[in-house]
Amino acid sequence: MEQRLAYLFDQYYHNRSSQEELEEFFHYVERAAHDEELQQLMMQAYAKILRQHPSQSTIDEKGMLKLSKSDWLNEASSVEALKRPQGKKRKNLLPALGIAASLFLCLVGAMIYLSTLQDTPSPQQAHVRKTLVKDYTTKGQQKYYLLSDSSQIWLNVASNLSYAKDFGGRSREVWLEGEAFFDVKQVKDKPFVIHVKGGSILVLGTAFNVKAYAGTEKVRVSVREGKVRVQIKNYPATLLGMGEEATFGESREVKQQIRQVSNIKQVGAWQNGLYKYEDVPLAEIVADLERIYDCQILIEGSTLQQELVNTSFKQNESLNGILEILANVTGSYVTKKENKYSIHQPN
Repeated sequence: MEQRLAYLFDQYYHNRSSQEELEEFFHYVERAAHDEELQQLMMQAYAKILRQHPSQSTIDEKGMLKLSKSDWLNEASSVEALKRPQGKKRKNLLPALGIAASLFLCLVGAMIYLSTLQDTPSPQQAHVRKTLVKDYTTKGQQKYYLLSDSSQIWLNVASNLSYAKDFGGRSREVWLEGEAFFDVKQVKDKPFVIHVKGGSILVLGTAFNVKAYAGTEKVRVSVREGKVRVQIKNYPATLLGMGEEATFGESREVKQQIRQVSNIKQVGAWQNGLYKYEDVPLAEIVADLERIYDCQILIEGSTLQQELVNTSFKQNESLNGILEILANVTGSYVTKKENKYSIHQPN
């Protein structure tokens, strides 16, 4: 096992990993978060590489990364190299072992840390340990929060948020149900963790948007600046960088999607009253409209519900006008009866 791990590490370091080897490598990394014996083998494999190529990186007894020079977040390293290979001809994105080892060990450390949150307490359970602030927004309402660590949160409509009044201990944790934009202040040795349905998001100092409403099948994370690590049940850990967006379903039947947003300035643009959609199912847009305008909108037919739409609107626009635009885009028509709207497929 140790020999195999050393081989996979060496392949990864030299950017020679095949798709199968890369998947195997990160499969072991994920397992290490829950297997102390495998953690030791990982550390031994790393030590072997380190003896061959000394670097400026070390790790402590908890498996956490220690850097004697600049923080790896400031390195011009590639998140893409961690997530997926670009084929045998891909560029050498990690020219020095110091960067490669730093990225690898930070990932291992993050997984080990998050493994301690495997049985993550609910906001109610966490209240026993610390004083939590619990707040929410109603339909059509948004709120702004300035946390004790100077991080900022903008909470979108019909959402729930719980957070510690004063962050203590070794982490900063919040619970979100709904949608929020985060601008997180980086604090050394104190990660910021956002708990959403089915998983958690480890923040590495960044500005990003999270959409995870109750009753929906998807969790979507969009990054404006910096990096985040997303761990959702049934999916492998995913690192996202600036301008990337990932969508996760509640089961593996819903394929994980990662894409580059066309304009990073529009990530979380709802803060300024602008809602923009790129290839988003009509049903998701309609669900947002119901939360924003506190209304009921029915869509006739599953085909129409899943039709992908590109559109945008401002929050102060009339609902009738927005629905008319959606009807024109999808070739449907809208009726209204007793304050309930219906979107119909053409006859």
